[in-house]
Amino acid sequence: MKEGFFTERGISYRVSELSEERPTLVFIHGLSGNSSAWRPYEDKLAGRYNILNIDLRGHGRSKRWPRYDDYTLPLFGEDIALLLSHLSITRYSIVAHCFGGLVALELLRKRGDAEKFIMLAPE
Repeated sequence: MKEGFFTERGISYRVSELSEERPTLVFIHGLSGNSSAWRPYEDKLAGRYNILNIDLRGHGRSKRWPRYDDYTLPLFGEDIALLLSHLSITRYSIVAHCFGGLVALELLRKRGDAEKFIMLAPE
């Protein structure tokens, strides 16, 4: 896994070596969490899947935005949609926890192209 920073949106992420032969899992953490919540799964799944593990805006190592209006669900979803495009990820499944489920729904509203969507303890 390598660390990355998507400067355009201030998003920190971890990504495995992307291989077209493997399906991609996009992990979205819950409110006040960060990508470290998914690290145990990175090791267990990395050989069979491409992994994209994101720190949502204002969380973990991602940028802290100054205004309340910088934290709307459409912006959270747009961040991930743009990051997927930036990384040229077109086929992916989402694994989301808690508030991350709401973010994932927003991503699906914007792109609608996830192959699978797994929600753990959705809000």
